[in-house]
Amino acid sequence: MDSRFLLRALAPADIDTAMDLVRLTGSHDQASVRDAVLSRRAMERAAAGDPQVTTTGGILVAEDTSTGQVVGTVTFGPPGPWSHGLRDRLPGDGWKQWTQKAGEIYEVAVQPEFRGRGIGAALMNAAAAHPAAARWRLMLWFFPGDDPRAARFHESLLPPLDPGETLWFVEPGHKAVLPFRELPGTLRACLGPLHPDVRLLTIPDGRRVVRGLFTGPAWVPAPGGGLRLATVPAARPGGKADRKREKRARGRARG
Repeated sequence: MDSRFLLRALAPADIDTAMDLVRLTGSHDQASVRDAVLSRRAMERAAAGDPQVTTTGGILVAEDTSTGQVVGTVTFGPPGPWSHGLRDRLPGDGWKQWTQKAGEIYEVAVQPEFRGRGIGAALMNAAAAHPAAARWRLMLWFFPGDDPRAARFHESLLPPLDPGETLWFVEPGHKAVLPFRELPGTLRACLGPLHPDVRLLTIPDGRRVVRGLFTGPAWVPAPGGGLRLATVPAARPGGKADRKREKRARGRARG
C-alpha cells in the first residue's frame, strides 16, 4: 500500500463516508450483519471509543493523507449471525470457545477509484493485528460468489471455500470431525489461521478441515443427532499443497 494512505480508527467525522463505503459492498446474505453491526449507532459507539465495541472488535479506515479523504474501511469482531445457529448445537463450553477463539471480518470496502493499490488487503491485515483480535486463533469472512470483482480480491488473499461447501473441525486428541455449516446460496468463505497451532488441511476424502482451533473438548452431539460425526486418519503432517496453503494463509493474515 502506498505510504500516502494512513490506516487509523474510525473518527466521528468519518461516519457518513464509512456508511457510504459499506453500501458499496451490496447484499450477500448478510443483511442482518449490516443492520446489527454496521448501523450508524454502532459506528457512533466505535468512534466514541465505547469499550463494549472496541474491546471485542473495531472499525478502521484508510485515509488519503494528501486530501484527508477516507477511501476505505473494515469492520470486525466476534463471529456474526451466520454462526449463531451453532449456539444450540454446541453444548457445554463449545459456544464460548467459538466466540472467543474465532473472529470475523464483517465488511471491507474501498472506493472504486482507489482499488488495486493494496488498501483492502492492508485493512484486513490491520484488523488481524488489532489488539481486539489478540485472542483469536482464526479469522474468517464471507463474500458473494456471484460478484467477480469481490471474488478476485478475496481469492488473492486466501483460497476460499466454495458455495455449498461444509466446513469441518477436528478436536485436539480426537479423530472426530464435525460439520460446521453449509455455505448457503452463492456465499463463499475464507479462513485465515492466526495461531501457529491452527492448520487448514484437506483429508483423503477431499473434505477441508481445521485443526487446532479449540484447546479442549468443545463438540458434543446434541440430543436428537444435531451434529454428525465421522472418523478421519490420525493427525499427520499435511502434503506439500497443504504446507504451501498454510504458509500463504499465515502470511496474508498477519501481514
